[in-house]
Amino acid sequence: MKIITSFIKKIILLAISSLAAAFVVIALNTTTTTVNKERNEQIQIIIDKLYKQIVFLDNNIKNRPEKGWKKYWNEYKNYQDRLKIFALKAEIESANAQKLGADPEFWDAVIKNCRKDIFLYAFYIFVLLALSPLLVSLMTYFVIARFVEKSAPIAALKKAPATQSIDMTKAQAALTTHLSGNEHLYLRGGWKGATCNLQAQTRFMWQWQAPLITFAADLFELVDFSAENSEGDITITAPEPDYYIAEIALPSNSAIVIRPRHLIGITDGIKIKTVWNLRLHNILAGRVRQVILYGNGRVFIYGTQGITENNAVKNNYKIEAARLLGYDAHASYSLCRTETWWHYFRKEAALFDIKIEKGIFLTQTISYTYSKTKQNAIEKCVNFVLNGIGSFLGL
Repeated sequence: MKIITSFIKKIILLAISSLAAAFVVIALNTTTTTVNKERNEQIQIIIDKLYKQIVFLDNNIKNRPEKGWKKYWNEYKNYQDRLKIFALKAEIESANAQKLGADPEFWDAVIKNCRKDIFLYAFYIFVLLALSPLLVSLMTYFVIARFVEKSAPIAALKKAPATQSIDMTKAQAALTTHLSGNEHLYLRGGWKGATCNLQAQTRFMWQWQAPLITFAADLFELVDFSAENSEGDITITAPEPDYYIAEIALPSNSAIVIRPRHLIGITDGIKIKTVWNLRLHNILAGRVRQVILYGNGRVFIYGTQGITENNAVKNNYKIEAARLLGYDAHASYSLCRTETWWHYFRKEAALFDIKIEKGIFLTQTISYTYSKTKQNAIEKCVNFVLNGIGSFLGL
């Protein structure tokens, strides 16, 4: 029933839009008839003459001397000429209004033409608007996306083989971790649940060398936790009930690409670098900059309703882009078409999924696009712009 109601609403909206567009087309065609062209040419000749008179009067005002015994007489003549210029400009405005069709004869012609052709024009426009999404989606899915799908996969880093496994804890709403001597944990504010034998201080910036990524990923004004008596514990709790936290211990000589928006904490020893890649897959995915974490340390991330570690060594995995949290920086990845054209056409699926061919990748159970609350039109526009910039920068 919901589908039928939505279909009827779209048909009504499309019909109204077609009638409005047909009216505009008829009005534009009315102004281009032979009679109106001749009338507009005559009006333009009159306007040109009025402009010439204004230029003549303006030159007279500029050339009259402002000193001498004729000063006051010249000021009087200038005043008269300015009044004439004002009257001429009013005539020009009136002529322009007639030229644009703001006269009864024009609108009578428009109404007459509408009675004759508006439904025919509206039918043509209705068919064009109704078929355009279908034709565009067919072209996009079966031509453009197919070409992209056959392009060679790429990797953020190519100097080492793909990682076979990583040490990741089970994702949970509250995660307790241990800090040994001289180890620091830099955690976002609002994620601390409880601590034991730890001291805390403010760390304003995670990476001073990358301020844009640091601010955009909300990794500023962090809390720096360290052990007081050689060791301690901290419980990290999620501020939202749907958020699940996982701890990743990076093996030596490994690197992962992570969405910084899902990064909530790191230990010292983790480093960051960014890689710009203008290959076709990155451009179409809107993510030409990839943020890579590497080094010897631990990373804490969150996902919606759970986080899963997957291995794509033996099989090619296709993942919804919004569910992908991170992947091995040495893994080969590419864009691939979504499963079926119909669901893409119905806007129930994005055009592209991400395919991981080799290496480890991390996914959340559901994407944030389905878990976020309803937004008004202004919020949607603002988030669309910000998410586009963030996606472009690899956030």
